[in-house]
Amino acid sequence: MRVVCDTGVWIDLKAAGLLPKALKAPLEMAVPDILFDELEDPSGEELVRRGMRVMEIDRGGMRRLQELAQCPVRPGIADLSALILAESLGAVLATRDGALAALARRRGVKVFGTADLLAWMEGGGLLKQGEANRAAQRLRAAGRNV
Repeated sequence: MRVVCDTGVWIDLKAAGLLPKALKAPLEMAVPDILFDELEDPSGEELVRRGMRVMEIDRGGMRRLQELAQCPVRPGIADLSALILAESLGAVLATRDGALAALARRRGVKVFGTADLLAWMEGGGLLKQGEANRAAQRLRAAGRNV
């Protein structure tokens, strides 16, 4: 499954100690190049070393991004770039941003929150039974809203 993640999901995966598992096949994790520079902890370089792909948005995607950027109430440009990349690739968008998720759904893009991604990883055999629930509990205990 191809997944484009926003910054918040990467932070959750690191906090849960699940980066190595999230970056294993059959998951193909990616971020748009515009969002790459926002990745600090975990760093973009760390994620690339572990297998994340950084992808450019094509010319048509850049036009769609510019159109969306004109909306008065919208997610930030970096988050919108994740939506455009997911839309272009036919990928799942993994985000914790409610406004971004709602916009993606209106545009026909499948959306996962962190808990959804963890459940998919467990169902796909990347996590042991119960590991997704325990990870979500750790994240909630740390103040992360998953």
